[in-house]
Amino acid sequence: LEGMNIKVFELPPSDDELALLGTTEEAPEDIEEAATVLASVDKDGRTTDPVRLYMREMGTV
Repeated sequence: LEGMNIKVFELPPSDDELALLGTTEEAPEDIEEAATVLASVDKDGRTTDPVRLYMREMGTV
């Protein structure tokens, strides 16, 4: 689990400890996935991803 950036505790941490642990690190895969999704959005905020275009069109039928 720790390899997946999931903290494992034997005892529940205090509120102060949780506040200190509040900062999370994003996995490189998450950053790459977010960049891919953002790259599929044009300047008007509309997606250019063909699958998303299809799903939007099917939602209007």
